[in-house]
Amino acid sequence: MAMQIEQKLVRTRDATSLITSAAWLRTPAAAAYLGFSAPTLEKWRWEGKGPKFYKIGGHAVGYKLSDLEAFAEAASYQSTSEYPAPADAA
Repeated sequence: MAMQIEQKLVRTRDATSLITSAAWLRTPAAAAYLGFSAPTLEKWRWEGKGPKFYKIGGHAVGYKLSDLEAFAEAASYQSTSEYPAPADAA
């Protein structure tokens, strides 16, 4: 599976954004895997939502592939009636 992910990744300007190991992705690679932009994941980290992430060495942010898959699975629905109600609806 990791080899398939490496082949799917979009090259970025920062070489460190590529997969650092078979199970870890940096922000641009994680965003590409999920179909979002890197700034979206960065914003979600700041807001406390989005996939689980890890601070590695104080500055580097990494994502486990299993956490990205769990995040995507948690956002899956069979019908629009399954969507959670907006927070301001009452």
